[in-house]
Amino acid sequence: MADGRKLLPMLIFKETNGNLPKKIKNAYDHRRIVPTANSKGWMNTTIMKEWIQEVRASNIRKDESYILAWDSFSTPQGFYFN
Repeated sequence: MADGRKLLPMLIFKETNGNLPKKIKNAYDHRRIVPTANSKGWMNTTIMKEWIQEVRASNIRKDESYILAWDSFSTPQGFYFN
């Protein structure tokens, strides 16, 4: 963030069934890292929405304005957030 705060990193695991095993989920301190998974091991629309809800939203102050800049991100139809 511009004020020096750092957002939590999201770690994406490659899991055949797309679900994060409980042993991995429980191995991380969720105050320091956000673990998730999908079948390909990379960012997709579902995980981006998860990041927005779990990481970005918790760091937004209602009385301030923000700019979120993404590089090489194509927005799928119906992808909205505020």
